Amino acid sequence: MSGPSTANMNKKIKSLISIASPLRGRSPAPSFVSESRAPAKLSPGVSFGLSVSDKALDRSKLPSGSSQTEGLGRFSGNVRHQAARPSIAESNRILGKMELQMASGPKWMWVRRFGLALFFGSVMCVVAAALVSIVQTPECKPTPKLGWWQKGPLYRIALQSFRDTTADGLGDLRGIQRQLQYIAQLHVVAIIIVPYDNLNQTAHTLNVSRLREDVFGDTEDLKPLLKAAAKYGMKVILDLTLFSALLESNISASIDRDNEGILQQLMTEFRFWFREGVDGIFIKMSTVSLKKTFIIELLKTWKKIARRYSSSSKERIFIIATSKEEHDYLISVLINVPGVMIFVYYLNDLLTNSKITEKASTLDDYNHKLEFEWCGFIFGEGHIASMILQRQQGTHIKLFAILLLTMPGTPLFHYGDEIALKDYKESKYPLMRWDKSKYAGFTNSLPWISPDLNVYTPTVSQQSEDPLSVLSFYRALGKIRIEEPPLQYGDFYIMINTTNVLAYIRQWDQTGILVIMNFGGPVTYDFTAVYLPSTALLLAKSSDVSQCGLINLQNMAIEANMGYILKYFIAE
Repeated sequence: MSGPSTANMNKKIKSLISIASPLRGRSPAPSFVSESRAPAKLSPGVSFGLSVSDKALDRSKLPSGSSQTEGLGRFSGNVRHQAARPSIAESNRILGKMELQMASGPKWMWVRRFGLALFFGSVMCVVAAALVSIVQTPECKPTPKLGWWQKGPLYRIALQSFRDTTADGLGDLRGIQRQLQYIAQLHVVAIIIVPYDNLNQTAHTLNVSRLREDVFGDTEDLKPLLKAAAKYGMKVILDLTLFSALLESNISASIDRDNEGILQQLMTEFRFWFREGVDGIFIKMSTVSLKKTFIIELLKTWKKIARRYSSSSKERIFIIATSKEEHDYLISVLINVPGVMIFVYYLNDLLTNSKITEKASTLDDYNHKLEFEWCGFIFGEGHIASMILQRQQGTHIKLFAILLLTMPGTPLFHYGDEIALKDYKESKYPLMRWDKSKYAGFTNSLPWISPDLNVYTPTVSQQSEDPLSVLSFYRALGKIRIEEPPLQYGDFYIMINTTNVLAYIRQWDQTGILVIMNFGGPVTYDFTAVYLPSTALLLAKSSDVSQCGLINLQNMAIEANMGYILKYFIAE
């Protein structure tokens, strides 16, 4: 490098020495230079940058009062003192001996112990609070495992009167299949198909081997119906009550070899329908004319057949409709037999008896039977609108719908009950009314029975558009029945049983459903007097579609001829 350049360099060095001179005599600054690296020496001819080196001066390596400037690094014209700013690597360095001695002193030891104790104390408080919360929280009941027949209502369809698709005047299986969407809106879990019964034949003349075609029409339509019903989550049950009539007409009080042939034919038919894919068989039978020993053996055999054709994904059942008086004995001998068989009872007196006290007695008796085994109920052979008193049909039809769909067990109701269809004078199987067309949309030809002009029922299409109709009410109740656990497996308790008011609760764990039916004038009741909470949530009301309102149970004003379904919660 030329002479002038060297001279300029010397001037800069002198200037730097004069700047560093005030640092002499001070305490050594912390070292930020590795001990294994020697300070860099300045050499003539080396160019200088404009920034300070990232390695600050290690003054601990300099003698006291030294004027050495070796190791200062590169400097610009404006120099900043950077000895007090540690690098990122230095912030994680190991403490020195003196620092460790200070940190291990009694003062700092007590500080650390106090912090540690505070930490563990906080943890223990949180754990204790969690344990107290768990202990004080009420234990929830385990949810019962229900069979498909226990989860919702069953819908009985008279095949000959539901829907005709072949223009022969008789309803058929295809007609049921076309209306599955409508049926699904009622939130039923299964349909029970009632076969033809107007064939001018009796049990004495029927040929068992021909029953399939005689009572169900074209059985080739059954499998498409089963497949379509499964898509809607519904099961299909066949009503083979006709077999029971055949049985009672041909079998005497004792069994002999001639009767064994008929029994074998019946068993063959049952097996055939289960192999075809049906989910259950419904039979109404009276055991009065048969010996108990015979009927017990017969029902045991049927129950075993249902078990044989059941699987984990498809459980088959027998439904036996019989009198209440015969139930206890039958249950006692059948309860340990494998397979599913439920008994259904006709509770006609709930509709025909005008005394609330007697209605309550019927409910108590029925609920008592549920304590032994699951069972179902149906209000009668005919339609609900035809069974209740004429003066009550306009105001009480929805009250009986509430009763039907909130009672314990499995409810069964007839096609058309959801639109208040009435029986004909000549038949309990009136034509279903779908729309305003000729014959109400049942058929395009002459129906098997002439419509009874003395009864009138608004059609399905009319009621579907009316939110206050009986059909809309049934749809809402069916949804509540399916969605509310207390209505599926909750306990049953009658709360009020007076001249005009019947009220009961369905209680499950901390949730309950309060059902109120007032068959008389307006009244006021305090339900908190029977240990219910002060408020409840309105789920349904028979006069309108208002929902989700809070009702004061302490002084509840119950309107005349009104029904309520309320949901409440109990906090212990």
